Amino acid sequence: MLASISDNYQKMMFVLLQAKAVYRSIRRMASIVTENVMILIMFYLKASKSLSIY
Repeated sequence: MLASISDNYQKMMFVLLQAKAVYRSIRRMASIVTENVMILIMFYLKASKSLSIY
């Protein structure tokens, strides 16, 4: 009985660690994407401003 409880606990901890790792990588990817989008928006705004001069 006790062995199965500890086994289930270890499985739960493993699943939680996996989920945490996945969550971290998703957050890292999201922040990278957000940075790139901001850079693209800034570049687009600069380009449209320089185009509107002509």
